[in-house]
Amino acid sequence: MKQQKPNSSLILSPRITSDTTALGKVASESGWQVERTKNWRISESFEMTENIAVYGEGLFGAVICQQIEIALVEPTFSWLADLPDEYKLREIAFLTLAEAKKY
Repeated sequence: MKQQKPNSSLILSPRITSDTTALGKVASESGWQVERTKNWRISESFEMTENIAVYGEGLFGAVICQQIEIALVEPTFSWLADLPDEYKLREIAFLTLAEAKKY
């Protein structure tokens, strides 16, 4: 039986952490193509898929997305504070520096 080509890819930075190891494992087990770069260059063997997720440092994401010509979508600065309270284990506020000094 021919194996189906994955429609999703996860590109990981060369920096190995518990986060990247866990994400890579789950993505692979879910049928995703997982590409851990050896440096900040995508390998020539990488095959574009319909869905691509890039996980790594901010600048790494920008460099990789530029190489494969996709737009980098980033969350708003307040995304963590905007999560519903049921998902937060503590109070989180998004403030300006002036507001934080009064807090």
